[in-house]
Amino acid sequence: MFRTPDIERLKRRRAVPKLVKILREGKDEKTRREAALALGEIAAPQTVPVLVEAMATDVCPVAGAAAEAVAGLDGKGHRAPVEDLVEALRSSRRWHGEGRRACGCRYRSSLFWPTTQVLMRRARSEHVPLMVELLNDADRHLRECAAKALEGIGDPAAIRPLVARLGKEPYDEVPHRVVFGAIASFRDPSTLDVLLTRLADTPPLRAHGDYLGYKSEIEALYRFGSADVERRLTALIPDVACPWQRETLADEIAERSSDPDAVRAVQRDAERAAKAAAERAPLDRALASGAKGIGTLVKFLDADDAAHRRDARAGLGAVDDPGVHGILVRLLRASRAENALFAAAELGRRGDRRAVFPLIDAGRRGLEAAADALARLGVADVADYLLAALDDPDTRTRALTRIRLDPRAIEPLLGILADEDAAYHVRHLARRRLTEIGGPGVLPASATARPEEDDPWRHSVDMLVSTLRELRLGRDMGRTPYEIGAWERDRREHLNRAAGSAPAPVPGGDLPRPYTIDVTRNARALAKEEYTYQSPEDGDFLRWRTPGHHWDARGENAGTYFTAYVNDDGLAVFGGGIGGPYLADPDGWRAVVTDIGDFGGGLRIRLWR
Repeated sequence: MFRTPDIERLKRRRAVPKLVKILREGKDEKTRREAALALGEIAAPQTVPVLVEAMATDVCPVAGAAAEAVAGLDGKGHRAPVEDLVEALRSSRRWHGEGRRACGCRYRSSLFWPTTQVLMRRARSEHVPLMVELLNDADRHLRECAAKALEGIGDPAAIRPLVARLGKEPYDEVPHRVVFGAIASFRDPSTLDVLLTRLADTPPLRAHGDYLGYKSEIEALYRFGSADVERRLTALIPDVACPWQRETLADEIAERSSDPDAVRAVQRDAERAAKAAAERAPLDRALASGAKGIGTLVKFLDADDAAHRRDARAGLGAVDDPGVHGILVRLLRASRAENALFAAAELGRRGDRRAVFPLIDAGRRGLEAAADALARLGVADVADYLLAALDDPDTRTRALTRIRLDPRAIEPLLGILADEDAAYHVRHLARRRLTEIGGPGVLPASATARPEEDDPWRHSVDMLVSTLRELRLGRDMGRTPYEIGAWERDRREHLNRAAGSAPAPVPGGDLPRPYTIDVTRNARALAKEEYTYQSPEDGDFLRWRTPGHHWDARGENAGTYFTAYVNDDGLAVFGGGIGGPYLADPDGWRAVVTDIGDFGGGLRIRLWR
């Protein structure tokens, strides 16, 4: 059984041969490490080669202790050749007993840092080629050591290799900082531009990046002692994108400046510019992404910056996508006049006749640009257009809600009222308009209301049932992508059926009678109307109880819903989780289907209740 050597006893006896034998042949790395440190304290000159050998061949803890011992001996005049030290670093195993390369333990610093300090003191001009060779080694620690050694030598011949190496070092690494500082130590005016450019080109550092290195590089530039350094560093502040780097740069300059307030003023201006650029960035991405950026473009229509609003409008106008139409229609009511004017002009330019009725409404609200847009859509006279629209099943509901007190409308309205095939809600609106235009006396006897027909709730239910039946909406509308073409053919076939024939079946079966749903709107936007009931709830909101239906559109990973109900104007509309609200007519159903399609394919559209 072997006993652990008593290193302290051997050190007191200055038993150098035994300590050397333990260093070379000892089985335990802890014992070998203690032996190396003991030899350093004894400071026997003949042990220098043995310690250098341990630096090159032993594992990290022992090699680090040997390097510390060599550094101590060097300070006492017992020196190892520079070439031997460099070779020891190159040959160093830098691993533990497991044989893993690039050990990360503290002993590696014990190996490199003491040796680097020795080389900084001992290396001379004749060693520049050796250090330049080491400067391009694949091992980052060797490159750090070489850069520090060249800085210690101070030979101008090292400047060019150092500058070349700087361009190859990653910004966010310690070797970059060391090489940067080595170049600055020469105070060569020809390198100032190179260093300033390198500092300016530093990319945004990671959240826990090498900020100490960035700071040390700024400090290194002040070694030049040139008055021009501060001016040129200050000029870099606006170009620094990373906030932390910009703050570090400004702090370092202000700390050394004779006019720190001027530096802080530049910093504040840079921060304002950076904030503006950050606010602008989503807009630029949206402008470059076409239809995918529509949502962002719409948000920027209300930006504080007028240039942002202008560019967002231009970008939205350049997008050729069906979804833009609904956005433009909503913009006709925009609080910013510039957006409403843009929407009117753009709707006219696009030539989509679905915009006619929204433009009529906008014109009546005082938007003068609506008249020009309507003219481009072929509507020269609004009153004439509305009279003609009464004969079209797809447009007469909207025409009925907009026609003014025009005596010319009496005859077509009487025709609608007499048409038994017309939907209930259409006949009801025609009756209201006839009463408004010609008074109750213009109504035929068959259209005179019975007392029970004055019940607003019954009117709402009957109107909603009639509207949804005419639109051919049922309990199960199938899956997305929705076949709008098939729906249009089915509806056309239904409308063309002879009077008295059996009605065509609706998808999934007929809807039940509407039940009561709650529709919440901001109280300031509501007016009391006969078709709804209200009760104050939820603070500033009024909850309106009204007849309606609720459909879900659900898939495995996505979904939405929509409702059909009677709004506070007494009209059937679509709303809910989709866009809108949309009038419950063919165009409104197409808009609903488009909105649901945005949530992806495979959604099942079924009545919830």
